[in-house]
Amino acid sequence: MFQVQFIILSFALIFVNLGLGEVTKDVGMVRFYKELGCKMKPAGSKDPVSYECPSQTQSTEKSCVIKGKTYQLGDDIEAEPGVCLAACRCLNPLKAKRAKVICANLECPEHFGVPVRKQCTRMYSIDKCCATGLLCDPGKT
Repeated sequence: MFQVQFIILSFALIFVNLGLGEVTKDVGMVRFYKELGCKMKPAGSKDPVSYECPSQTQSTEKSCVIKGKTYQLGDDIEAEPGVCLAACRCLNPLKAKRAKVICANLECPEHFGVPVRKQCTRMYSIDKCCATGLLCDPGKT
């Protein structure tokens, strides 16, 4: 019970910090926007935090622009460590106006129904995709 309350409180604090623009570590969607090379626009009194992603509008039918770097169709794009993506590539399979980066998602054992021991819960780290361990109640295992 204590762990569930702690996790809920932790997420609540993260969301409060995101809303105030006081993020000290790249978490959740902040990391996603940073990965895209977007810049945070300051929140106004009525406006939520938003992001400008100029590189996304610079991509063309035959190239992708990520963090100011241009990749041609078929080029491999290395994902940053800690993101849940692998084997990224600049592609335009539907012949759209802009090419896009398509990546394979990392698969974790827990996504395939691997059971957890009774009275245990998986532990996660903000900078990892898959569970990093188990936390078990020693009095109930």
